[in-house]
Amino acid sequence: MKNIFITLFSLATMASATAQKTSLFNGSDLEGWNIHGTEKWYVAAEGS
Repeated sequence: MKNIFITLFSLATMASATAQKTSLFNGSDLEGWNIHGTEKWYVAAEGS
């Protein structure tokens, strides 16, 4: 039973190591994002 757990854990670790990571936000704007719908989004001023 212990060997099965170790094998499954090893396979899961290897699968996650080969997955590609994609950044969703570049830290400054929404460049590369697509607009869907007509919603109005805003950021409230600090202290509001």
